[in-house]
Amino acid sequence: MQSNKGIISVVIILGFILAAGFVALGYGFIRKSSDPDFSFFKRNAPESFETKRNIPAGKINLEFKLPEGAKVENVMTSGGQIIVHIANSDGTAGILILDSASGDVIRRVNLSSQP
Repeated sequence: MQSNKGIISVVIILGFILAAGFVALGYGFIRKSSDPDFSFFKRNAPESFETKRNIPAGKINLEFKLPEGAKVENVMTSGGQIIVHIANSDGTAGILILDSASGDVIRRVNLSSQP
C-alpha cells in the first residue's frame, strides 16, 4: 500500500487554516459586540466631493439660477448625480438632474398637474 503523506499534510494544514478562521470569526464577533466601530480591515473614509476636486471648503463650484418665485424643495444624490426638486410659484414643479463632477444639467423634467 502506498503512503499518502502528501495528502495527509494538506488535510492537516487546511484543518489548521479552518480552525484559525473560526477563531478569527469568534474574536471578530466578540470585539464587534463591545465596539461597533471595530473592523479587521480599516477602510478609509470616502472623500467628499470638495476634497476630490481640490476645491477649498466654502467655495462655490456650482451655481444655477432659479426662476423668480421658485424654491428648492428637496436635494438628493444618486451615484454621481445630484437631483434637485424645484417648486415654482405658479404651482408647477420641476426636477433637475445634475452631474456632480462637472455641474452640467443632465436632464430637466417639468412637472405639471394639467391632464
